[in-house]
Amino acid sequence: MPVYASTLMKVKKVTKRLMQTETINFKKSSSIG
Repeated sequence: MPVYASTLMKVKKVTKRLMQTETINFKKSSSIG
């Protein structure tokens, strides 16, 4: 269970980071064209 919980935390962190990156990229591309 602890292993599963820590894995879930890692996945959430990575997902958050990916979403932030996508949002930044989207803002850049939308501002360009």
